[in-house]
Parts: sequence; C-alpha cells; structure tokens
Amino acid sequence: MEILKIQQYLDKLFEINKFEEESINGLQIQGCENIKKIGYSVDVSDYIIEKCISENINLLIVHHGLFWKNTKLHIKGILKSRIKKFLLNDISLYASHLPLDCHSEIGNNVGLLKMLNCKIINKFGSYKGIIIGYYGKFINNETIESLKINLENYFDQ
Repeated sequence: MEILKIQQYLDKLFEINKFEEESINGLQIQGCENIKKIGYSVDVSDYIIEKCISENINLLIVHHGLFWKNTKLHIKGILKSRIKKFLLNDISLYASHLPLDCHSEIGNNVGLLKMLNCKIINKFGSYKGIIIGYYGKFINNETIESLKINLENYFDQ
C-alpha cells in the first residue's frame, strides 16, 4: 500500500490535527513509496531500527517519535545516526503520542484497562481541552496479589 494512503488513514484514525501538544504527530520520515511490512514500537531506539532493517519493515509506527516541537533541532549525534538509518534503508516513521493514548478503541489507555480486565466506565483528564484518560472497574474481584500476578504474566510474554 502507498505510504501517503497509510498516512492519510492514520491521520484520520487518530485525528492528529485536533491535538496541540509537544509531539509532532504524523509522518515524521518518509521512506519508500510502497509499504509491505509495518512494525510497532513505543520508542525509536537503535535496537528497534536494526530490527526494522533485519525484518524488512518499511514503516515503523511509534508512540514517541524522533521530533518534538520544543526540542532544538540539531541533526547530529544519535539523532543524525537514527535519521540516517531510516533514510538509507527507506523506512518511514509515523508517530502518534496523545492521539494514541486517548483513542477510544485502540488507544494505550483503553488497552491497559482491557489488559487489566476492567470494564471502561468513563473518560477523565483534560489536556488543552481534550479528554485523554479513561477509568474503569475490575470485572472480577481482584486482589493486589492477583493483579500483581496478572501484570507479571502479561508483561512476561
């Protein structure tokens, strides 16, 4: 699929234009035109970039991208190295920070509640006029010990 079509789809899905935040959400680096394989990560790291290269990933979608609005943009050091790897390997980078956090179906906050086996009750927490948090109630009677075991099992995967 064409990168620009994927970008348009993700921009619309995450409604990135309604967020005024520090992350520069959206397509941060444009690599090849046709995407065959997509990878996902919380952060951009050298390990993740090397994994993309070895796995022939054309598009990396991340929560924390390389570019932030209030960061001085000096392309040197680790940033230079990472950008160079993306460009030399024709890998695109798409970032979604708060839009991913608060998405009502696939967002980080909703996903965490589902993982904890909670029923979503309502939204809370305003960031510049946009509600970004969710809260819920355990479906089963969880104890601290059972919650600890569930979390350890989940993150041990």
